[in-house]
Amino acid sequence: MRNKWASCSTAGRVYFSADLLSQPVSFQDQVIAHELLHLLIPNHGALFKSFMNAYLPQSHATRAKHIACSRPTKA
Repeated sequence: MRNKWASCSTAGRVYFSADLLSQPVSFQDQVIAHELLHLLIPNHGALFKSFMNAYLPQSHATRAKHIACSRPTKA
């Protein structure tokens, strides 16, 4: 995976970038929770955001800040 930390397919498969392993555990938790939640909710609507905040309070702000600062390396 070159440009994303992770993705979830419509078939229910979740993929993670190997680069995620070099990130802080708190960020890894957020990415994993985000992708697993996509197995239930396919979009980023209000319900998705509510669930993310329920599982990981303040995750949106932390994740957005981290994503803006670093991306997986392009190979």
